[in-house]
Amino acid sequence: MSHADMLRDFKIRFWVSLDVTIPILVLSPLIQSFFGFPIGRRGIFLGACYLD
Repeated sequence: MSHADMLRDFKIRFWVSLDVTIPILVLSPLIQSFFGFPIGRRGIFLGACYLD
């Protein structure tokens, strides 16, 4: 495996992990309270009642 292949693999892994991390952070209560926006029961995410 060459260095170019490793770099391409790293970039793919980075974007996949970022795509998974952002929704998790947005749905976390700590981040919601830090930024002051509710996504819970009265917020914008309708399925949040199933996450409790």
